[in-house]
Amino acid sequence: MKMNNFRNLKKFNLNIFRKLRFSALLLTCSAVLAACGSAAQSDNLPTIHLQFDESAQSAISPETADISQEISQEIAEISQESAEISQEIADDLTDLTDVEVQQLAQMPQMIEPANGGDVPLRQIQPQVTPNPPNITTPRNPADYSRFNTTFIDLFDTVTILIGYAQNQAEFNHFANDVIRPELLRLHRLFDIHNEYPGLNNMRTVNQNAGVRPVVVDQIIIDLLKLSIDAYEQTNGAVDITLGAVIDLWRDAIQNTQTVPSAAALQAAARVRGVEQIVIDERARTVYIPAGMQLDTGGIAKGFAVETAAQLAESAGFAAFTLSVGGDVRVTAGPMSGNRDVWGVGVQNPSNTAEILDAIFITHNSVFSSGDYQRFFEADGVRYHHIIDPQTLQPARNFRATTIIHPNGAIADILATATFILDLETAKQVVSNLGGQALWILHDGSIITTDGYSQYGSNR
Repeated sequence: MKMNNFRNLKKFNLNIFRKLRFSALLLTCSAVLAACGSAAQSDNLPTIHLQFDESAQSAISPETADISQEISQEIAEISQESAEISQEIADDLTDLTDVEVQQLAQMPQMIEPANGGDVPLRQIQPQVTPNPPNITTPRNPADYSRFNTTFIDLFDTVTILIGYAQNQAEFNHFANDVIRPELLRLHRLFDIHNEYPGLNNMRTVNQNAGVRPVVVDQIIIDLLKLSIDAYEQTNGAVDITLGAVIDLWRDAIQNTQTVPSAAALQAAARVRGVEQIVIDERARTVYIPAGMQLDTGGIAKGFAVETAAQLAESAGFAAFTLSVGGDVRVTAGPMSGNRDVWGVGVQNPSNTAEILDAIFITHNSVFSSGDYQRFFEADGVRYHHIIDPQTLQPARNFRATTIIHPNGAIADILATATFILDLETAKQVVSNLGGQALWILHDGSIITTDGYSQYGSNR
């Protein structure tokens, strides 16, 4: 889809593009889930990089017949929900144009006090109900049922929450009063593309490069400090200061389908280096030099998922799996009585209707990176969105990588780093940070760390 060159229409078209992408992804999920039913009693696993406790494991286990009914029910529930959400998107799109154009026309610029300082941050706080109704003291697993819901307005992707609660009201509380508000808060704070009235976010920091320090929420400082550590721990593979370079590739993938010139990439990378990010924790400000743009895309989603999951656990949500764009964080195992672990499928990058392995975990995260998610091809060469800071080109060592780590933020960092680094360096980085990894090579062969087997389907 070509974006209009005018600034306002470009933003408007991008919003349309994202909504349509949501709809397409939901339709894909529905089709994959339908395939799950036909594969349930064969040796083929359903292909989906999401979490489904019963279905993912049953597809591997010889005892699939025992839970085929559960799979069918799951397919019906998720497919119905996907259809309803798709209809909501269609309804929204019919009313979108006038509303969005008006909003864009009225979008405020960054407000600056007369003294030239920053506007005090109006924080978006998670709205957690202290004592939600209809939630009683936890009892035995037989008192819990399985529920699920889907969100489409977070981190430009589909979020699926599956969990066990004593009733629908309890599940709705954890989903709508705890997890979604926190993810939405972090989505807005970490957003580099959009402004929000009264909020200083990562876009505000980029807009003020070389101008002034920006007062930010403490969690942005925490994210940036982790990003600086990530740069050091990954031998520079994860570099958030390459935002200008990533912008060129993003435009190429989404719009022009043209490879950026070497001169343009070098010019975009002229101002880089995490050592140039100035953080004043006492004043709670961030400053970057002129010419630098930050892009925390390789960290922000994992950071947000981990933060929301920990908040939900502390609120009393014990057994759930949270998938944001297919990257998964799980807590305690399912309470169905059939099994005590969650299953997460690993897609085949050459055929996304096929699953290569299933990972069985509790209190863990599974994050993946690959060249098959966002890309274009020119002269027979695939150009994707994961950029090697050394070459300023898409990384070429692997087709895909998958990481297992207890912390979603670290899993996200490692998923990016292990896709970019050479195999031996990547293995060392994974070991240093306490994770496990799987690499899919260009010839289709698979390499794993030594400890991966305890989680994989052949464990």
